[in-house]
Amino acid sequence: MFIIKKYQSQLKVNVNISYVQVLKSAILNDILSIMKKYNVDRNRLVIELTESGFIESDRSFVNFCNQLKENSILLALDDFGTGYSNFHYLYNLKPDCIKVDRGLMKNALSNDYENLLLKHMIDMAHSVGVNMCIEGIETEEELHKVLEMGSDFIQGFYYSKPLPFNEITDYLKNFKKII
Repeated sequence: MFIIKKYQSQLKVNVNISYVQVLKSAILNDILSIMKKYNVDRNRLVIELTESGFIESDRSFVNFCNQLKENSILLALDDFGTGYSNFHYLYNLKPDCIKVDRGLMKNALSNDYENLLLKHMIDMAHSVGVNMCIEGIETEEELHKVLEMGSDFIQGFYYSKPLPFNEITDYLKNFKKII
């Protein structure tokens, strides 16, 4: 993380955590221990939880999300729109960000009705202080269409495919695709 800070002052590190990890391990203790060991600023870590895993949500899962908040760790609901999307999650989990799946984004770019639904989802999230990230942006055309919808963040191969850690520093040094 200390190498990354040098090149991108606003960069956050997102880590996917599964529902099973939350319920069957001391994952929060592991996260806090690693953050302390590597001196990671808490507001620069985002824990992503896949929305489809919340179907069996129970109190211990909600407690985990509350403990993230208490420790100033950001929470994102990943792949929102792919499973049993439930706006009740917004009430129970109070995420900082909702990440919309590529499939939903692609449909919204090719269908007026779904485009309007996605715009309304973005507006609704903003009205309660939740950021929106649209995943799966691969082309400049997709980028411009999504930006018109008012998304806060975008993610996708348009910027880069996943990189091994040892290539990230070089990528950030040479990063030129700024909107």
